[in-house]
Amino acid sequence: PPPEEVRQLETLRHFALQCCSKCLPMSKSSFTVDGSIVLHGLDNALTLPSDGRSWLTPLKFVKNSIYLTCKRIPHEYKPISKKMLRSESIQRAIDKAVQDDPGTDKKEHQRRAISIFERMRATISTALLRLAVWLMHRLMSRMLTGVYVPKGQINLLKRASEHNIPMVYLPLHRSHLDYILVTFLLYLNELKVPLVAAGDNLLIPLFGTLLRGLGGFFIKRRLDFKDGRKDHLYRAVLKEYMMEILKSNHSLEFFLEGGRSRTGKTRLPKAGLLSVIVNCLNEELMQDVYIVPISISYEKILDGNFVSEQLGEPKVMETFTAALRSIWHILHSNYGCVRVDFCQPFSLREFLDSAKSQRLDPLAYDCPLSLLESLAPPTSPQEFRGSASTNSLCSADSATDDCRHAIKSLANHVVQQSSMSLALMSTNLVAFLLLTKHRKGATLQQLAHSLTWLRTAVGQRDHQVMCPGDSVESVRHACALLGKDLVLSETVQMEWSSGDTENNNLKIVFYRPMLRLPGVLELQYYANAVLDVFVHESIVATALFSLVGNELPLTLGTSDVVTVSRKELVDKCQDLVNILQHEFVLVLPCNNAVWVVGDAIGSLITANILAVCQKSGQAVSSQHRKWANCIEWDQENDEYSSELLTNDDERLKVILDEKNICMLEFLQCILASYVESYWVVACSLSKLVNTQMEEKIFFRQIQKMAQDKLHQGLLYYEESFAADTLRNAVKLYEQWGIVEHHRQDGMRILYLSERWNSDEAVDSVIGLVGAYRR
Repeated sequence: PPPEEVRQLETLRHFALQCCSKCLPMSKSSFTVDGSIVLHGLDNALTLPSDGRSWLTPLKFVKNSIYLTCKRIPHEYKPISKKMLRSESIQRAIDKAVQDDPGTDKKEHQRRAISIFERMRATISTALLRLAVWLMHRLMSRMLTGVYVPKGQINLLKRASEHNIPMVYLPLHRSHLDYILVTFLLYLNELKVPLVAAGDNLLIPLFGTLLRGLGGFFIKRRLDFKDGRKDHLYRAVLKEYMMEILKSNHSLEFFLEGGRSRTGKTRLPKAGLLSVIVNCLNEELMQDVYIVPISISYEKILDGNFVSEQLGEPKVMETFTAALRSIWHILHSNYGCVRVDFCQPFSLREFLDSAKSQRLDPLAYDCPLSLLESLAPPTSPQEFRGSASTNSLCSADSATDDCRHAIKSLANHVVQQSSMSLALMSTNLVAFLLLTKHRKGATLQQLAHSLTWLRTAVGQRDHQVMCPGDSVESVRHACALLGKDLVLSETVQMEWSSGDTENNNLKIVFYRPMLRLPGVLELQYYANAVLDVFVHESIVATALFSLVGNELPLTLGTSDVVTVSRKELVDKCQDLVNILQHEFVLVLPCNNAVWVVGDAIGSLITANILAVCQKSGQAVSSQHRKWANCIEWDQENDEYSSELLTNDDERLKVILDEKNICMLEFLQCILASYVESYWVVACSLSKLVNTQMEEKIFFRQIQKMAQDKLHQGLLYYEESFAADTLRNAVKLYEQWGIVEHHRQDGMRILYLSERWNSDEAVDSVIGLVGAYRR
């Protein structure tokens, strides 16, 4: 789209950038995010300022090169000294390593500590930084139409940097370009560039040297030994190195999700590196740290697709020749634009103090009571346990349960805030429509009409859209970027007559999505970025259909009245939140599942899809119920609000008209493929009855089960074959205590726990999950 259209102010939503008002009220007021940020508009980082050196205007290349390479760097980047290896923590780790491996001596482990440090360390070179920024500008100008960032957000970062407190940037991870993109933008705006944690798989010739000179420090993807033993020395060096970075007042950047998202959906956070930063504050090694969540949106995937990995094939390691081929391909392709959003910075000190003073709800559900009751009376009530990674770099002794809980809560807050701020591109919106409302295809005009509706719906839910201009052109643009392998198009020529004119030719463009493997998995990658916008409403709609049945559309035009108990609906929603806990951050610990579900139900009431019934059976107007959505619940009202939202006497009526039924079916479709994936894995549990199986073999059994169900016509969504979702389902059943494992020769061996080791018990799991299938 033309630059003047891209700068339209409706693409910016300041609400999406704000930090949690419950946990961070002071940060929210200190770094104000309001409508004034929107007024600054968007800035294209690839369009360099035209002022100054006007005599060089005819020589644009020379002018831009001077601007990029002669930019002021008002910061000093001192390297981390090797003296850090003398610290007490590393010396203790060396002693521990000697104890664990009696056949070695202390000097051997000291040499290994030096080797770890040399391989890990970053060495920022200002000369290399200038050269890399110039080179990146040249490359990105060839493959991208723009790298857009809201000017007001940069001003916010500049205000925060004036406090001289270390900044920790936490972007969502979609592409290898993420490593350099934040550095590129901060350099252009004369902000301190961060040291970036990168996987050592990127330590390849030339590119590894480039990343190291730009501030990259390299860590192993697997911190421990292959046989499962903890590598105490490696963990100690990494922890000490990160602490030295912060103590030296460097900025830091790493990816909470770990690796790049293979599904286009935000992954649950891994809290390991975050625990080091929290530990620094707890040990009073620094005054404070500012956390900056970041979202990066790509109109088209730069790194190629992850379809092979989503079909269960092993990841292909990066090599020098593969990197060169990838760069050559990228330079000769069009990848649209990129959008970067920096969220409101917040004080880590304030968050940790807040976590101590308020009651935090736990993070993840155990096995649902309804499922336990189908076997035997439960021994304890349903409770929450942590679903984020517990792979902390802090020792068990140094981190209390409250501290670990605060770290996981922090990680979830950051990931949710980043997801909220993610600007949705035209490719995301069109792919989402093609996999939900228009799975059977649509004309160009129908897609454009739906896109206009979707842009409005996304904005109403305080998410950002990077899809300005005419909807018809946006659909054409998106389909061209998605390519013919994902979106099939055909032009139908029709003859019609009107009045005195006959046989006028009318050409209609019809688009159909690729719904077969492997293409549907790549299309789903683009669509998944939109999930967070509707996920809570989709949970309510899916739970509603599980109560009233999928025959709801058949009631149109009849005198039937469809009502459900609010309590039953909330219970069903909570079970679904439980099932999907490894897919999304659905409930923050400072919130409550009942409140979140209640808000989603309230949204459907406000939209006149549901109505609250009086005891006489009459519906109460949604206008009289809006107050329920506006209440700011506090801790004194916890008990009251819980009673209100689960009122046993209250019933909800479905307003039966065509528009509402279509909306409910659309919302149900959003999560339908995920429910199918969890159902397929539940069906596969029967393969473990009275036997044990190596994890990789069991995964192949799951894929075979999915193929069988597909051929039997019992599987509707081929995107339910996605390996990440199937593995998350196995994690869930392990967390529920249904599946257990032990290690044998470095392999995970899976088996059913004693209580669930029967066909009847497995059938109860299949029934629980299957109740939510479309």
